[in-house]
Amino acid sequence: MAKSIRSKWKRKCRAIKRERYGKKELERLKKTLGIVDEPGKSSDVPMKECEEIITFTTAEEIKKKKEETKDIMDVSEMDDIQKKFNPKTLRNENGAYPVWLHPRKIKKGKGRKQKSKKAKALSIWLQEKIFSTLTPVAAVGIVTDLIARLLLFTLVYITLASSACESPTTRALAGNAGAAVQTAERTLSCKRQNIC
Repeated sequence: MAKSIRSKWKRKCRAIKRERYGKKELERLKKTLGIVDEPGKSSDVPMKECEEIITFTTAEEIKKKKEETKDIMDVSEMDDIQKKFNPKTLRNENGAYPVWLHPRKIKKGKGRKQKSKKAKALSIWLQEKIFSTLTPVAAVGIVTDLIARLLLFTLVYITLASSACESPTTRALAGNAGAAVQTAERTLSCKRQNIC
């Protein structure tokens, strides 16, 4: 079985490591800070060296710097440059995709656009080829046939859905829907053969 974090042996080993590495880390920190523990050497840094490193600034100088930065910020706020982003096309005002947009999202948007273009082209083709060559009476016949098919499919769906239920009322509805489906099929076949 694996040794968990809470096991006694692992805890004991980690405590020993902590002691050992703690000493090394302390020595390294003292060395980087320039603190010396040896009695013969002094760890004090002369004041002249500190004055060269440290620069003193007064409160007035700090206030002047803040005022200058405020003036600069006010100018940038007045420019009011805002990048426009269209969430539908996922593009900015230049027609390019923003840097932060994931390539997967770009690909998805392109696919959606192509899909809509195909659907639009298909509908235009149907309008030009089918409905322009047909007479108005034939076009009405096609539309009624499509509506009848749609009703037929809905009735079939109702039949299948209600046959799955066990209650007697839904079975009765399913029987009525089944009869309606059969009559609809007969009328469609009659219309196709021009019998009715």
